[in-house]
Amino acid sequence: MKHVLSRAREAALKVLYRADMLREAPLPADIDALLAEQHLRRSAIDYARRLIEGCLAERDAIDAIIAATLDHWDLARLAAIDRAILRMAAYEIVRVKELPAGVVINEAIELAKKYSTDKSGPFVNGILDRIRATHRGEAR
Repeated sequence: MKHVLSRAREAALKVLYRADMLREAPLPADIDALLAEQHLRRSAIDYARRLIEGCLAERDAIDAIIAATLDHWDLARLAAIDRAILRMAAYEIVRVKELPAGVVINEAIELAKKYSTDKSGPFVNGILDRIRATHRGEAR
């Protein structure tokens, strides 16, 4: 199951990153096309769609949660890929309670290592760990 969710997160990240760069929500047909390119199992497509739709629908609320954890930093100044990773993982931590927050954070760190800079992994970890503590009441 983990592999399926990992692939779903990576596919969702690509769609969310694209939406952020274009500054517009993708049309359902665009989401379908982008997910089809990933050659995912049905369960991965379903979870990726859940992440995409949830992040887009709750973007302002999720952005407010992230912004509240940033010390002396503005969300708009973050690299777009880091912003997309944080949005997706924050959504999972806050809204997808059936998944352990630690797993979500580890997956986000791996995505940051793969798609962003060397400093992004620890940065993403710090922000998401604070979100976990605030919204799930869990310490590390």
